[in-house]
Amino acid sequence: MFFSLATLIIGCAVAYVAWQQWQIARNRLRLDLFDRRYKIYDATRKFLATIIKEARFEDQQLFEFGAATADAEFLFDSPVVDYLSEIRKRAVNLRTHQKVYEHMPVAD
Repeated sequence: MFFSLATLIIGCAVAYVAWQQWQIARNRLRLDLFDRRYKIYDATRKFLATIIKEARFEDQQLFEFGAATADAEFLFDSPVVDYLSEIRKRAVNLRTHQKVYEHMPVAD
């Protein structure tokens, strides 16, 4: 009787520890996901801030933005991925216009 009670208590303790480890793993996954998403958010914020502040950007900044947001489709839902794609598309369009018009003379 004592051995079966001890086995039950040990089994419950092991189950409780396993449940706690599962909770920790789930919270760690959420934290890692947050960290990765925040890096994409921060890169987008910095890129857009540069465009808004200076009304221009360099090719290197576009490449950095593209590299920083490359994993977005694995971390976000479709609307966010589409939004980042739209930012990239409009930035390329802006950069194209910058290159075309940079050698044109400025009127009085």
